Amino acid sequence: MFSEENGGSFDFERWNVHRSAGRYGRLLIGILFGVTTRRIGVTVSLLVAFSGMVDVYSNMARASSMMPEVELPLTPFELTAPVLGLLLVFRTNTAYERFNAGSDAVWEVTSRFRSVFRQLIAYLSSPSVPHAEREAGVELIDAMCLFHGWLMTAYLRGEPGSAKQAALLRVALGMPPQRPGGG
Repeated sequence: MFSEENGGSFDFERWNVHRSAGRYGRLLIGILFGVTTRRIGVTVSLLVAFSGMVDVYSNMARASSMMPEVELPLTPFELTAPVLGLLLVFRTNTAYERFNAGSDAVWEVTSRFRSVFRQLIAYLSSPSVPHAEREAGVELIDAMCLFHGWLMTAYLRGEPGSAKQAALLRVALGMPPQRPGGG
């Protein structure tokens, strides 16, 4: 549902739709009328009908001693179990791949922040750096820590408080506050 659209990435609107409680109804409808159900629906329906007929016949055979007893073979059930297992594995693998891609992206961002921190600290530790520049560098590191924390939590979750944190970040970076008109 979300992996094929827009190059496979989430945006905030799609994430809000995905995390809403209404997704369970959509997913249930997707299970009942989805592509996979259409592909295996005929086979499963025939298997269910066959099982039902055997059950009805078995009940009639118990009531009447003149009818021979028939047992349902386990082979059809044994053949469908691996298919169901593969479907579950592929779904789990797809979810794991999406999680892995998101995790890799988060680690990439965090790694870049660490690299910038190390470079700034190495530069600022030189005795030739003036005191005012050293203080500005420390403030920049503090602002980057705030930005990283905001980026990895409120911004990615699209939380309502992220606008207030964005304003705090602008102040920490020495940028003018954003006007209500967007400028």
